[in-house]
Amino acid sequence: MKITTFTLLTIIGVTGCVSNNQLEQSQQETNKANKLTEDAYSEMNKAYGIADQCLVNSKDIIQEHDLLVGSIMDLQKLNDEQSVRIKNLQDENNVLQATLKSIYEQEKLRAEMHKKALDKLNKDLTDLDNIHNL
Repeated sequence: MKITTFTLLTIIGVTGCVSNNQLEQSQQETNKANKLTEDAYSEMNKAYGIADQCLVNSKDIIQEHDLLVGSIMDLQKLNDEQSVRIKNLQDENNVLQATLKSIYEQEKLRAEMHKKALDKLNKDLTDLDNIHNL
């Protein structure tokens, strides 16, 4: 078989044309892939930004939590102190009630003794009056 120059040039031309089309198609695919990669990096950077903000927010929340825990502990301490004060006041109240009861009992006995003394004095006066009237 004899290949002519024209045939050879035609084959080279067709091959070059096909190769050019494949190269152009490959370049378009590469451009699409590059665009998708850029979009992915952009989305990833947005996600990093959101993650950084979440980290800042988490730190703020942890600080607020720590402040609240500190406040609760302070309130618990105050509550404990108030409980001790209330207990001391209850003890003092019990002592005062016992003292008042003791004073009341003493005054009651004293009043009974005075009544008996007055009754005796009244009887003695009545007896004297009766003797005097005789």
